Amino acid sequence: MDRVWRLLFARPPKPADAERSLKFVRDLGASLPVQQKPAAGKGSAGGEVSNEERALAALCQVLMGSNRFLYLD
Repeated sequence: MDRVWRLLFARPPKPADAERSLKFVRDLGASLPVQQKPAAGKGSAGGEVSNEERALAALCQVLMGSNRFLYLD
């Protein structure tokens, strides 16, 4: 989680931010349906993506949509 925050915001997360982010990833990862393996010759060449990776990607999208990235002229 520390790396995500440092890459996006150039600072480490506050303890409350890290806790909420980890809870989001855990809860979302647990609630996602299990992905089926793609049939031979179909799907991505990179293989399966775990629910944890999918949840982490969702967190990154949420953080990039935060007000910290809002541009005002």
